[in-house]
Amino acid sequence: MERGVALDNPKKVQKLFDYIRQVCDLRQQLVRHIDAEPWRLFLDELPIDPKRIHRYDPSDEMHAGVLLEVEKPAFSPCPEIPFELIGWLRTHDWKNFETAEVEAYDARQRRDARLGDVTEHFVDDGVRLAAFEDWKRRRTLWRAGEVVKSRTQQLFMALYDCYDRCRKDAERVELVIGNGSFLNGLDTKLDHPILVRQVRLVYDARGMMQLVETGQPTEVYADLFQDLPGIDPAAVRDFAGRVDEASVHPLDADLPAFLEEQATALTPNCRFAAKRFELLPTDWYLLYPRPVLFLRRRSTGTGKAVQAILEEMAHGGELPQPLLSLVDDARGGTEDETEVEGNASVDARKLVADARGEAADILLVRPANAEQLAIARRIEEAPAVVVQGPPGTGKTHTIANLLGHFLARGEHVLVTSATSKALSVLKDKLPDGVQNLCVALLDGGRADMERSIAGICDMLARHSADEVRAEAEKLERRRAELLARLYELRERVAKIQQVEAMRDYLMIGEEGWSLSRMAEFVRKNAHLAGRIPGTVAPDHAMPLSEAELAELYATNAMFDAASLADLSGSLPASDAVMSPVQMERAISEKSVMREEEETLLAVLPDVSIGADGKLLSRGQEAAGDLAERLLLDADSLYHAIDFDHLRLDWARETILAGRQGGSRREVFEMLGRDIARVQQLKGQAMTQFFGRDLRCTLEEMPSAALIQTLAAMMDAMREDDGLSWLDRLRHRDWIRVQKGFSIDGHAIVSQRDCQLAMQYVALKEAREKVRREWAELLVPYGMEPYDKLAERSDDIDDLCSARFCELSALLDWYPRVFDELMLVWRRAGVHTDAVLPDTAFATPHECLVREVEWLERDFPRWQRLLRLRDAKGSAGDIEATRLALLAATSPLALRMAHAIETGQTEAYATDYAQLLRIERLKDAYARRESLLKRLAPDAPQWAQAIREKEGDCGAAKPPHEAGKAWLVAVFTQQLAAAPDADTAALGHEIERLTEDLHRTTEALVEKRAWQHLLDTVAGSALQSALIGWSKAVTKLGRGKGKYAARHIREARACMREAQRAVPAWIMPLPRVFESLSPDAEKFDVILVDEASQADITSVPLLYFGRKVIIVGDDKQVSPSAVGVPADDVAHLMASTIDGIVPHASLYTMDTSLYDLAQMHYRASMLMEHFRSVPEIIEYSNQLCYDGRIRPLREAGAGALVPLVDCRVAGEREEKGRRNAVEAEYIAALLAACIEQPEYRDATFGAISMLGDTQPKLIREIAAAHIGIAELEAHGFLSGTPAHFQGDERDVIFLSFVDSLRPGEDGTLRLVSEGYGGEQARRYNVAVSRARDQVFLVHSMDTTDLKNGDLRRSLFAYAAAGKRAEAPAVREATPFEAVVARDLRKKGYTIREQYTVGSYTIDMVACGGRGKAAIVCDGERFGLTAPAAAEERRREAVLERLGWRFFHLRGSAYYQDPEGAISRLSEELDALGIARRKAGEPFEQPAPKANARQELAARVRARAEEILAAWHEPPIEE
Repeated sequence: MERGVALDNPKKVQKLFDYIRQVCDLRQQLVRHIDAEPWRLFLDELPIDPKRIHRYDPSDEMHAGVLLEVEKPAFSPCPEIPFELIGWLRTHDWKNFETAEVEAYDARQRRDARLGDVTEHFVDDGVRLAAFEDWKRRRTLWRAGEVVKSRTQQLFMALYDCYDRCRKDAERVELVIGNGSFLNGLDTKLDHPILVRQVRLVYDARGMMQLVETGQPTEVYADLFQDLPGIDPAAVRDFAGRVDEASVHPLDADLPAFLEEQATALTPNCRFAAKRFELLPTDWYLLYPRPVLFLRRRSTGTGKAVQAILEEMAHGGELPQPLLSLVDDARGGTEDETEVEGNASVDARKLVADARGEAADILLVRPANAEQLAIARRIEEAPAVVVQGPPGTGKTHTIANLLGHFLARGEHVLVTSATSKALSVLKDKLPDGVQNLCVALLDGGRADMERSIAGICDMLARHSADEVRAEAEKLERRRAELLARLYELRERVAKIQQVEAMRDYLMIGEEGWSLSRMAEFVRKNAHLAGRIPGTVAPDHAMPLSEAELAELYATNAMFDAASLADLSGSLPASDAVMSPVQMERAISEKSVMREEEETLLAVLPDVSIGADGKLLSRGQEAAGDLAERLLLDADSLYHAIDFDHLRLDWARETILAGRQGGSRREVFEMLGRDIARVQQLKGQAMTQFFGRDLRCTLEEMPSAALIQTLAAMMDAMREDDGLSWLDRLRHRDWIRVQKGFSIDGHAIVSQRDCQLAMQYVALKEAREKVRREWAELLVPYGMEPYDKLAERSDDIDDLCSARFCELSALLDWYPRVFDELMLVWRRAGVHTDAVLPDTAFATPHECLVREVEWLERDFPRWQRLLRLRDAKGSAGDIEATRLALLAATSPLALRMAHAIETGQTEAYATDYAQLLRIERLKDAYARRESLLKRLAPDAPQWAQAIREKEGDCGAAKPPHEAGKAWLVAVFTQQLAAAPDADTAALGHEIERLTEDLHRTTEALVEKRAWQHLLDTVAGSALQSALIGWSKAVTKLGRGKGKYAARHIREARACMREAQRAVPAWIMPLPRVFESLSPDAEKFDVILVDEASQADITSVPLLYFGRKVIIVGDDKQVSPSAVGVPADDVAHLMASTIDGIVPHASLYTMDTSLYDLAQMHYRASMLMEHFRSVPEIIEYSNQLCYDGRIRPLREAGAGALVPLVDCRVAGEREEKGRRNAVEAEYIAALLAACIEQPEYRDATFGAISMLGDTQPKLIREIAAAHIGIAELEAHGFLSGTPAHFQGDERDVIFLSFVDSLRPGEDGTLRLVSEGYGGEQARRYNVAVSRARDQVFLVHSMDTTDLKNGDLRRSLFAYAAAGKRAEAPAVREATPFEAVVARDLRKKGYTIREQYTVGSYTIDMVACGGRGKAAIVCDGERFGLTAPAAAEERRREAVLERLGWRFFHLRGSAYYQDPEGAISRLSEELDALGIARRKAGEPFEQPAPKANARQELAARVRARAEEILAAWHEPPIEE
C-alpha cells in the first residue's frame, strides 16, 4: 500500500502485527541437529554407578514423576601409607586418585649414628615389601571407586550447571527429554529427536539432582519437518495425533516398538533402526531410539499466534481499545499521575483512608496502599493503565491485590509476565478460598489446572449461586458497617488529636490555654478545687476583678438578712406612698366615700358588690380595671348631649331613622338633597336676578311643563326679535305665558328673558318640593310647618338648611354619640353589655326611649359609682398606696399593704420609718447587686450563695486566690466537656475492627468470586464439561487398564471445555501465545508484570483483553535485542510500518512493551519501597528515580553494614571477562558470612557487572569449597543483573571484574549510563537486589576511573555511607520530653525522632524484640489540618508495616501523670517490650555505630583466612 494513503486503526493494527510476525520469523532459529542445542546429555552415556545414579521407568509408581536421580558423591581419602613406607614413595601425588601407578625408591641413603651413611635397598626388608603390596592393593580398590565417583561427580555438576542455567534463563531455555531421533542419510545436519517432553531438574533436600516430570504431554517436534523433501505435513499431524492418543513417553520401554510401527507412517522413505550406526547408504531417512536430555531455546509460538490473530482479524475479530490506542495518532502522550497524593484538592480524609488501602468500592485482599487503590480506580475509567514499579515496591503484591478485586467483580483475568519469577509466588498471595479460581501454568504442567477444575466441581456439588450470593450480601453489609464504624472511631481519634494540639483551645482574655496546660494547672492547684461553689462559665475569665470581689464581700457586713430581704424585692419610693399622717387622714375620707357608694348601689337596679369585691350588674361583672382618664373622657362626651332636644318627637324619629337605615333613612337624605338643590338654584339665580325686577302673574303652579314651554319659546325666538307671527298664531298659550312674566316691566321678548323665566320657575318648583316633603316627613312629629317658617324667617332656604343640619346630626346620633360613648366606656374598663338596659324584646322606638332615658338618668350614677370604685382622690390615695405596695415584691411593702388593709396606722408608721432607712442603703445595695449581676451569668451558684450569705460566702473577705480558684473551676469543666474517649481503648477497638475488616473483605472477595462463577457455570454447557471431566478422571484412576486411552481422551476433551470456567489464569508470556486461541472470549483485564523485559513481540498480547494493566520499570533491565540483526529489523520496519504506525522507529527489539505503553496510556508509580534498607535503595533512588521512592524499612536497625567496599588485588583476564581473584574472594566472603550467626538464615547472590562468565566461575568455586547443599540452603544464585531481574537476596556480592593490566597507566574504559540509560539500569537492578547488604568487590581504585563513571559514583556513595535524606526532625514538645523521662524511669529504652524509611516517629519504646510508637497528643504549635492529616497518613502507612501506635493524651497525662504512664506501661509490657533489669544503667546505650563495622571487618578477616586455607599446599608425607 502506498505511504500517502491514510489507514484506519484496524488496518494499522494489521500492519503492525504483520511486522511483528516477520520479526518473530527473523528471530526463530530452527535447530535440526541435536549437537546444535545449547546443552545435551545422552542417557546411554551415563556413568555406571548404580549406587548413586538411578533411572526410573515413567510407569514406576513408587517413584512417580521421577525419571533420574543422581547423588552427589562424597569422596574418600586415600588409604594412609604404612609406617614402613614412610619416605620410600617416589610418586608424590599418590593421594590423587587420578594417579594410576605409585612407585617406590629402589634405594636410599640414611644416616646411622654408629656406621655413618648407609645405603638401604627397598627389597632388603620383606616386611616392607609385603606392606607395600598390601597398600597398593587397597589403593587400587579405593581408586576404582573414586574414579566412578569422579564420573558421577562430573554428571552431577553437569546437571547442576544445567539446573542453574534453567533457573537464571527460564524464559529463554527449557529442559526436555527427547527420543526417536530422525536422521537424514544424505544430510549430516539433520539428526534430532522428534519426540520431546518437558522436564525439570530439582535439587532435593538429600543433596540429589532429580529429573522430574512437569506434567506436560509428549509433543512432536513438527518444525523439524519443515521444507524436508518427501514429508507430508498431514502425515506429521497424523503421527502427532497417534502419539497423543497413545500417551507416548520418550522413556517408555516399548517406545522402540511404537517407532518401528510408525516410521513409515511419517513417510515411506523412512526406516526404523535400533541403532544409529545401522544407517544404510540407501536410507533416505532413519528413525532410531536414543534418549537424550537437552536444553533447547524456548519457542514462544508468537509468530504462529500472530498469524492466527491476523486470520481472526480478517474474519471480523474484535480489536480491544488498548490495542487501537497504540496505533491511534490522536492518542499520543499520556497524563503522568505518579503522585497519588500530590493533588492538594483531594480530601484529607480520603488520603488517610487510601493510605490504609480501605475503600468501599474496591476489595483488596491484602494490605494495600493509596497507589493500589488509584490503579483500581483508574482502570475503571481507562482501557489501559501503566504502573511503574521501581525495585522492591511490591509489584507482585499489587497484582495479587488487583487480581482479588477483579475476581470479586466476576471478571475474566489473565496475569502474565516476561519472567516466571514474579508469577511463581503470585497465587500464594491470594486467599486460600479463591486459589481454585486461578490456574498457574508456570512449570508446564497441568496439575494446577486439574486442582482448579476439581475445586470448581466440588464447589458446584456443594453450593448454589443463590446460597453464595446471600452470604456475600451479608458480608457486604457487615463490611459497610465496619467501614462506617472505623471511620467514626478514627474521626474521634482525629478530633482528640486536633483538640489536644490546639494551643488556644480556650481563650481566657488574651491568653490561650491548651487542654494539657489546663490539666497541669488543675493538678498543681488541686487544693483550690471547690472553693467556688457550683459551676462557672466554661470559657470566661472571672467577671470581677480581685478588688471588685473584695468590695462585694465587704457589703456582707452592711446588711442583715431582713434588710437584704426587704431590698431583694422591689420597693416603692417613700414619696410614692402616703406618709403616716396622710394615711390617717385618707382613711377617714374613705369612710365617707363608702357611704356614697352604698347610696348609688341602692338607686341603680340590679347592681351589687360581689363576694370578691367586684362590681356586678345583673349578676355580671360590670367593670374590670378602670382607666381614670377615659372615664373623664366619657364625662365630657356625656355633658355634650342635649337631652331637651332628644325629648322632641321629630328628633327621636330622626335618630330612629338613622339607626334603622334603609328607606327610612333614605327619605331624610332625599329631603337633604332637595334642600341642597334649592340652595344651588338660589345661588345660580342670585347673579342673574341681581338688579332686575322679575314678576310672574301666572296663576298656575311652577312645573316642569312650564319650563318646557319656556324652553320651546326660547328656541323659537330670534335674537331680540321675539316670537314670529307664525309662532304666535300656532301657540296661543305662548302669548299667555309671555304676558304672565314681567321682566323689568316688559313681557318676555327675548331668549334671555326666557332663560331668566326658566330659572325663576325652577327655583319656585324646588321650593315647592321641599315644602311638600317637609310637611310629609317632619310636621307630623311636631316640626313647625314650612309656611310658618317662611313667615318667621327672612330666608326660608337658609332656615331649612340649618334645620336639616340638625336632622343630619340626629341621623348619626347613635354611632356619633351613643356608640362613641360606649366605646370610651369599654376602653375605660366598663363591661357595657352588663350595664346597658335590657332591650331584648323592645321595638326600635321603645329601645330608643329606654336607652335615652338610661343615658339621661343612670349614666351619671354609673359614672360616679365607677369613679368611687376607682377613686384617686384623698380617699383613693389609700388604694393607690396599697396597690403600689402590693405591686412591689419586698416583704416590707407587703407588710405596709397589710397595715393599710387592716387599718393599723401605727404598724404602717413603723414600717414607713423602715422604708426610709432602707432607702439610705439603696446605693450600696445597688452596687452589691450590680456586682452580683455581673457575677451571676458566669457563676450563678456562687452569686446566689453570696446573695444569701451562705457559709463562707457571707464573710466580709473573699476566698484566698479566688482568681486561680476560678481558673481551676473553668478548666475542670473544660476538661470534663472535652472528648473523653480513652485513646487506648479506641486504638484497641480500631485494631480489632481493622482485623475484622480484613477478614470480612477476604471472605467477601471469596464469596463474590465464587458467586459470579456459579452464576456463569450453573446449568450451562460448562457445568456438563466440568462434571464430565471429573467422572473421566475418576474412571481413569492411575491411567492403566484396557480403557485408559479412551478415558484420557475423554478427560482431555472435557478439560478443553471446562477450563473456560476458570476466571483467572497465571502464565508467562510464551505460554500465553501457546495456550490462547484468538477466537476465544477476551479477558476482561490483563495484568502484565515485568513488562519492561518484554520486547515488541509481546504487543499481540493486547489482542486478548479488553483492558490492560502494564507493570514494569524502564529504569531496570530491558530487552537486549540479541538474536535479530538490527539491519534486518530496520529494513523490515521501513517496508511495513514506517509512516503508518505512530512512533514506528521505536518498534525495535530493544524497545519494551512498557516503553510503548508509556507513550499511550495513563501512568502511575508505586513509591513505597519495602525490600532494601534505606542506605541501599537510596543509591537507586538518586540514580534513577529523582528521589521519589519512599523507603519503609528502618535505617541502621540491622546488624549488617549496608554497603561494604572490598578492594582486592585482582586482575581481569586478558582474553575474557573473568577475574579469578574477585571470584575467589566472593566465595570466601560467602563462606565467612555463612559461619557468622548474624547471617544464619540469610540468602545470598553474586552478580557480575561485566559479562556472564564471571558468575559461572564464582558458582564453581563456591560449589567446590562450600558445597552445593550449603549454597542451596542459602538460596545462592550467581548471574548477571538480567538474571536477577525480579529476584532478591538478603546479601548481594557485586563483582566488577574489570581492572588495569599490570604496568598499565591511565584509566579504565568509561562506564557511563550508556545508550538509553542501559548501564544505569543494570546498576540499578544489581544494587537493589539486596535487602540488607551489598559487598562491592572490585580490583580498581577510584583514580582508575573517569569522572562520570557509574562505578566511581557507587564507590563514592558507599564510602560516604549515604542514605535517604532524613525527614525533617522537629524539636520535641515539653509534653514529649516529660513522657520520655517518665518512661525511662520505668525502665524502658526510649528513642526519640526514630527514623523508619522516609518517615520519622516522634518517640519509640524499644526493648527485647519489641518496638512501639508512642504519640503524645498534646499542645503543638503550627499543626495545621493538612499537617495533621499527613501525620495520620504516615501512621496508617506504618501500621500497615506492623507498627503499633499508642496515643497518650496530654490532658489525661497532666491530670494524672502516674496513672497515665502506668496504663501505657501495661500496654508496652503486653506487647513484650522489655524493661532494663535492676542494676543496669538508667538508659541503655544505643548500639555502637561501629558494631556493624566490626562485623564487616570480622567477615573480611575470616574470608582472608579461608582464602589462605584454600591456597595452602598439601602436607607431604
